[in-house]
Amino acid sequence: MKHSKLIKWLTAAAFSLCTATALSAGIPAAAATGTGTTSSGLAYTYDTVTQEATITGYSGASNNVTIPSSINGYTVTKIGDKAFFRKAVSTVSIPQTVTSIGKRAFLRTSLQSLSLPSGVTTVSEAAFYGCSKLTTLSLPYVTSLGNGAFQECRNLTSVSLPNVVSIGNNALDNCVLLTSISLPKATSIGSGAFYECTALTTASMPKVKTIGNNAFAMCSGLTSIETAQLQTISDQAFLNCSSLYDVTLPVSTTLVGKNAFSGCTGLTHLQINGPAMLKQNAFNGCTSLTSVQLSDSSYTDRFYSAFNYCTSLTTVNGVYVLSSYKDSTYNWYPVLNASVTTAIRNHFSRSYRVYFVDEYCSMLCDYIVATETDSWMNDALKARQLHDWIVRHCEYEDGNDGEDAMDCENQVPSSVFLSYALNVRGTGVGESVCAGYAKAYSMLLSKAGIESFRVGSPTHMWNVVNINGYYYQVDVTWDDPITGDDNTHGDPYSTRYTHFLKSCADMDDLHGPAHADPIPKTSDNHQHPLLGNFTGSAAECLAQCVQSYWDNNHDGIIDYDFDLDGIRIELDMADDLNAYNGFLSFAYCTTMNAVNNRLDEVLYHLHEQHKGFWNFLNTCGPFDRIVPAGTDAYFSVSLFGDNLTYQWQYYDTASGTWKNAPFAGAQTAEMTVPATAERYGMQFGCIVYNKNGVAVYSSIATLYVT
Repeated sequence: MKHSKLIKWLTAAAFSLCTATALSAGIPAAAATGTGTTSSGLAYTYDTVTQEATITGYSGASNNVTIPSSINGYTVTKIGDKAFFRKAVSTVSIPQTVTSIGKRAFLRTSLQSLSLPSGVTTVSEAAFYGCSKLTTLSLPYVTSLGNGAFQECRNLTSVSLPNVVSIGNNALDNCVLLTSISLPKATSIGSGAFYECTALTTASMPKVKTIGNNAFAMCSGLTSIETAQLQTISDQAFLNCSSLYDVTLPVSTTLVGKNAFSGCTGLTHLQINGPAMLKQNAFNGCTSLTSVQLSDSSYTDRFYSAFNYCTSLTTVNGVYVLSSYKDSTYNWYPVLNASVTTAIRNHFSRSYRVYFVDEYCSMLCDYIVATETDSWMNDALKARQLHDWIVRHCEYEDGNDGEDAMDCENQVPSSVFLSYALNVRGTGVGESVCAGYAKAYSMLLSKAGIESFRVGSPTHMWNVVNINGYYYQVDVTWDDPITGDDNTHGDPYSTRYTHFLKSCADMDDLHGPAHADPIPKTSDNHQHPLLGNFTGSAAECLAQCVQSYWDNNHDGIIDYDFDLDGIRIELDMADDLNAYNGFLSFAYCTTMNAVNNRLDEVLYHLHEQHKGFWNFLNTCGPFDRIVPAGTDAYFSVSLFGDNLTYQWQYYDTASGTWKNAPFAGAQTAEMTVPATAERYGMQFGCIVYNKNGVAVYSSIATLYVT
């Protein structure tokens, strides 16, 4: 009995406590929910407190569905997730009471048209994904499209989205018949939003600030885009939009992502008005791009190339970039327009296979080979001359101004030549690293008709060169006296040949352990056409690289090759001794060993005359002259040597003796003779004395006066 009274008391107390709490806190009674199905097959849930219903499914037989505004007194406000998932419904009438469409609500249904009430402002993720029979779409009240909202609606031809602010990822992906899109209020477009909408021709999006990855990728029919406030173009945003022909990026644009316009093969004109940074391959493969207008504040990320394979680009900022003129030797010299130096420095010094860059490099290589080498030179001398040009006109990357050896401008084939054109280290002096040196050397050798390829270790690159069927290694970088292994040698303008035409074993010793075991690099993805001349097996060629050039005094010229024909004295004894005894001993008055150490001077003088040794001697003058009366005739000799002196003579027919000439320049290498009728048939010769007073006599020349 005591226990029953206690239970009643506790029950009464609990009831009293609950009631007091509910009344004092104002807590409503718990909501009741339920489910049901209408006679038409609409499944729904309802909430007794909010008096709202959500459509959750459909099991009816009709293809035409009308959703009532209320069910059993509950207002229909939502169409739930997967409500009509894969149902064969062709039309759905949605009441004005509905404010929300759930995820995948109509995924892969047979809808042919769609009208949403004004309360629906958001279309959720994949809500109408794969509605392949949907042809037109008007969503005047929607402000946001979820991810994949209308993805793969492959028969959709027309879309009206006047109030949409944001478009989710893949929202209209693969709508392959959609022809145009106008987004007057949109500020962001998600990744893949219009991916592979191949029939899309125009896109108006004046307020869009951000375009996501692949947003318009593969839209092969897209011809134009309208933007005014664009800030960010993400990776591959317009990838392979092959019909896009003109792009203007506003001042607000600050980033153009990786491959953003890559493969836009129809693009002919580009204008960037603001401080945009271009990422890797931003305009890669835009093969029809002929002109660009680039603000001075725009730039390509220093570690990347943006305009690769723009093989038609000729005009920058309204000017034709490349021109040329004939120098005093009648060789064509290429020139880059100075007014676009900033654009070249900011963008094209980092890119490869750009038309005007390739042409500049090719023309400059032609010029260098034409002016630094001669037809009489053997391949070793040509290789030496081209080696020297790079050393004289390029210095190793110094790291100033935040630069880095791995900056893209140091890796591309044009590195040495463009930095030379831009006067990076002063007039006619560029800047690069080993990759740039090696590629430039290969390109020059290719123009000279000399086979070569590049080799490298994990941290370095240099060359292998074929000279008369023998393979040698050459490291131009380490022969640059400012940048090689001896940075304290003192003379920044002398050229070394320590790493010129060496065997594998010798080069390994010179480079040290860090550069042992060169790894052949016979191909790369950044080719200039001149880099494709090697087609053999690098491994087989390296296996044959077993001897160094016969150059013990390290002057880049084979030892004791006095006539500079590229044949060692042991194999060419007669010619080399004749060259020494017949002229070089006279010119320098010193021993064979000393003259051997001055063969670079001999080469300099012969190159100055553009004649080989024997041709030089046979044509060193003087020559007969035929000139009109009243003009001057010039007679000259072109010997070289230490402290040479000259005395011109004429033959006096009256006395039958030779006499010192009384004319101007009679004691120099060139004499001027006024031509008169009385001097017709006068003969002249020159006596040349070396520093020891030993004389040689020139051939005889005759003056003919007309």
